[in-house]
Amino acid sequence: MLVWELARQWLGCGPIIEFMTFSFSLVAFDQVVNNAPNMFTMSGGQFNIPITFRGPQRTGTSTRGYAFACNGNFYASVPGLKVCAPATPRDAKGLLKTAVRDDNPVLVLEAELLYSSKGIVEPPDEELLIPLGKRK
Repeated sequence: MLVWELARQWLGCGPIIEFMTFSFSLVAFDQVVNNAPNMFTMSGGQFNIPITFRGPQRTGTSTRGYAFACNGNFYASVPGLKVCAPATPRDAKGLLKTAVRDDNPVLVLEAELLYSSKGIVEPPDEELLIPLGKRK
């Protein structure tokens, strides 16, 4: 049994990789762009890769030049990768919960300025899941 299958059975989700900023995700380019999204196809449909990559893209106002790239549009063009970019605290929670339950690789591109935002997230008696790839 593969490691991520065990994680999914025990924790209810696959691995979650957090990047300090998505500019640093380019160091893991081959794994994020080639390995993770292609494993399902290359295995003949035998293996899903339920992995979530998350972190801020285009960080806040006090960033240095090396951490300022906005490469979400590039990742969105890679077949097999799902990409989401939450805009509100509610979106952030709902999309992240959906991403960690997905059977395929998902990138959650967070805005650092959203980290200090406040807002209503969900009623206490309701689980918030926002479907990926669908308009509200």
